[in-house]
Amino acid sequence: VLPFVNMSGDPDNEYFSDGLTEELLNTLVRIGGLQVTGRTSSFAFKGRNVDLREIGQALNVANVLEGSVRKAGNRVRITAQLIKTSDGYHLWSDSFDRELDDIFAIQQEIAERVAEAMHVALLGGAPVDEPIVASGGRNAQAYQEYLRGMYLLQREPDQRESLDRARALFESALSLDPDYVDALWGMFVMWDRMNRNGHVPYPDSIAQLEMHAAKLERLAPGSERALTAAARIAMLSYDYGTAVDYLARVVKKYPGNAPAQVEYAGVLGNVNRYDEAMQALELAGRLDPLSLNVMRVKSTLNLQMGNCEAAEDLSLIHISEP
Repeated sequence: VLPFVNMSGDPDNEYFSDGLTEELLNTLVRIGGLQVTGRTSSFAFKGRNVDLREIGQALNVANVLEGSVRKAGNRVRITAQLIKTSDGYHLWSDSFDRELDDIFAIQQEIAERVAEAMHVALLGGAPVDEPIVASGGRNAQAYQEYLRGMYLLQREPDQRESLDRARALFESALSLDPDYVDALWGMFVMWDRMNRNGHVPYPDSIAQLEMHAAKLERLAPGSERALTAAARIAMLSYDYGTAVDYLARVVKKYPGNAPAQVEYAGVLGNVNRYDEAMQALELAGRLDPLSLNVMRVKSTLNLQMGNCEAAEDLSLIHISEP
């Protein structure tokens, strides 16, 4: 899923085109039988005019989904097209001209149409087995506040000012939709970055993380968000065995989730299950081949196993992470 191009004429709307891209990517990852390249590798091509064949080779993908977003007031026009990287053949294309209140339906419709096109191309017209449910809340304004917050977290995850701004945006989203799971997840990620960077007293950040993890479990028990949050809480308590159990459930349900595979590999290394950790990382590397985080964890695991030469080789590989 290549980053959708912001055609609104307003750079401030970049959060929306990027956010829609990520939401579509997250929705497609949940479809069984599709291997979807991770965010880091997809966004490495943002703003670059690169031949599709080169992208296909770099990411080891047969097809790309690309498109554009034009947002004006409460209306949005989205174009999307699914293209074969080998010859530029269009498998499917469509445009959606709707009110922003319909944004969740648009996400779901695009994902369904892409899945159908992929099944027709690869499986001879076999139908999609399960209905696709796009992520998102129920309030269009809350959704936009959430996207703005995630836009900040993706680009400046260690800056206190950006974290404070993201927090205000997530709080605004939750004031509009108190049960908005993705906005709660944004709050959890924001407090985790606060914790990692020591921006607030440690007990305060832990209390916030535990509170938001409990809310996620209450609102979406057994979900990817709730399980990942519970795993992070366990890791901060040095209960790596419990963290492994939670993340094992995530990667079993969504094996195409590259960040989850990386997190799973890291915690497996902490319990000396190195073979399984490397297997998870190999899968993550195939899903997100340009991810610097995959190489970082792989280097750490090699150090833990005493493979210093392999760790050094990995440290000499330079990749620019967007």
